[in-house]
Amino acid sequence: MFRPRNKKKKNTRRGFHFSICPGKKTGKHYLKDTMEFSWMITAFLGFVLIYLIYWYLLKKLSFWQERGVPCVDSVPFIGSIGDVIRGKKNYIQLVADFHKRFKNEKYFGMYMLQSPVLVIRDPDLITQFLVKDFSYFQDRNVDVDETIDVMSAGLVNLTGNKWRILRHKMTPAFTSGKMKLMFKDVKDCCDEAVLVLKGMRGEDVELRSFLFKVVINIVGIIAFGIKVNAFNINGEKENAFLENSKNFLKPNLMLHIKAVVALVNPKIRDFFKYRLVDDRINNFFPKLTKDLMDYRERTGEKRNDFLQTLLDHKHKELELAKETSVNGQITQTSDTDVHDGGEPEDRELLDHLKNIKYNQTSAVFSDYIIASQTFLFISAGSDTTASIISFALHELASNKDIQRRLQNEIDSVLSNQELTYDALKKMTYMDQIIYEVLRQRPGSGVLTRVCTQDYKMPGTDLVIPKGCVINISLLALHMDPEYFPDPEKFNPDRFKNMDEIPKNIFYPFGAGPRICIAMRLAMLQMKVFLATLLSSYDLILSEKTQLPIKISSQSLTQHVVGGLWVRFEPREIR
Repeated sequence: MFRPRNKKKKNTRRGFHFSICPGKKTGKHYLKDTMEFSWMITAFLGFVLIYLIYWYLLKKLSFWQERGVPCVDSVPFIGSIGDVIRGKKNYIQLVADFHKRFKNEKYFGMYMLQSPVLVIRDPDLITQFLVKDFSYFQDRNVDVDETIDVMSAGLVNLTGNKWRILRHKMTPAFTSGKMKLMFKDVKDCCDEAVLVLKGMRGEDVELRSFLFKVVINIVGIIAFGIKVNAFNINGEKENAFLENSKNFLKPNLMLHIKAVVALVNPKIRDFFKYRLVDDRINNFFPKLTKDLMDYRERTGEKRNDFLQTLLDHKHKELELAKETSVNGQITQTSDTDVHDGGEPEDRELLDHLKNIKYNQTSAVFSDYIIASQTFLFISAGSDTTASIISFALHELASNKDIQRRLQNEIDSVLSNQELTYDALKKMTYMDQIIYEVLRQRPGSGVLTRVCTQDYKMPGTDLVIPKGCVINISLLALHMDPEYFPDPEKFNPDRFKNMDEIPKNIFYPFGAGPRICIAMRLAMLQMKVFLATLLSSYDLILSEKTQLPIKISSQSLTQHVVGGLWVRFEPREIR
């Protein structure tokens, strides 16, 4: 019997069937199709996300261009500081190189990571920022979190009202009258260093490491009131004070990068909670300071050092709190401060206090703040001072005529008297030499300020937003042939007449109310050491010094690769 062939039933379901792979579909195929489709969607979304991030980063790097400010070429994530991150240059040299590129501009922009930085070139604008409009640029750095980085809360890094209070309280500790009291301790440390050289019998000496020990001995006495014995004269094991001080100042690329990041983007620092100071240092110096304070409290001992000055301020705060409020709160303003008149040379330091007003409602001299201010002598002063003296000795060894002229001045001044504070004032050629070193090798190669409120650039429509970082390259200004002809030549006679120095150009210790508070102490240490040393020794340049000298790219300051080496030979009195 004939039966008709079964016909395939038509799918009567309405709808649309989509298949990536033609042919018969199994569960395995549909899974494959779904995975491939999901991968395509994921890839597309990833591409869109990457594009949006890249666009955002590029947008951030258009900040200066949108405002018509000439700008350094930059790339996402690292901005303009690629050479710093790669270890090719330190930040001081990088900004100086950028400064030269824009020689026809009053200012230009750059980026540290994604954050905009404005570099000021014009001398009149520099004065405007540092002095006349100081209220807009009163902070040198981003605020520090002393709960994370205890020893970073020194005066240099503090901001706002806390900085203003401490600046007022600490300034009288650095007047000429105080320097006279410190003179003997400085002189004793320098005499000890010259005796150490006598025992070395003509050996080549690496200047920075030697002078660092000289300065650390001075810091120990005048800041902490302790004898450090950095030269290990008694054959003792190297002490913890010297070891921790050296470790803090050792050139370190990672520290260099972390410091730059913390400066321009404190949110990154706060998020990762990283410190610029090693844990051992954060533990050692606060404990040392606390032990010294407890000892003085217990015994009633008082010393003529910086720690005692801070301790006295702490006691005054406690007394004031009892007198002014039943709740133990302080009520004090800058108008209640009384500062000694000082000598004429102190006027620059003290007059700035008129423009620094504060209101104090609580105690600021905590144990940690005291430890941080005392540690500041090490972190901001010891390495810088040792560096400047090192460069001075190198130049004197390289220029025999200048060395001989300085020795003649020292011999003339000291012919009928011992070395005293007043005798140093008569050594004017020595001042010229130090200023010339500071011109070529400024202790702070870049001045940094942070805009504390929106600021309209004079004569323009440019508005600098609150929080923007301002840089001024002292190295570039000091080495500009427009202001100092033949800048590479070491010529102290440039400073024979200070009135002839171009205005608003030479800032060896900064300018304005944030000028270096310890500049007179630094000059005292340098002059006492030079006078003491050159009275007894001639300087001979060692072949160990690599010429031309090269500055380390991994240092926040001007460390010389291979070091500066000099041989000291006893003088034949002429």
